Amino acid sequence: MLRAYARATTLARLCHRSGTTVTCLWHNCANKVAQAWHYIGCSKGAAGRDLM
Repeated sequence: MLRAYARATTLARLCHRSGTTVTCLWHNCANKVAQAWHYIGCSKGAAGRDLM
């Protein structure tokens, strides 16, 4: 999980640098990070908790 978190954090940093002030690019990057976290949660069986 820490590895995936580091990957998502690194992705966010890279997007923040490359996307600079373009809101759409940053938003797109944030969505990808959120999807990565959702995938981590589902893989750990947290999907049921999200539905509550």
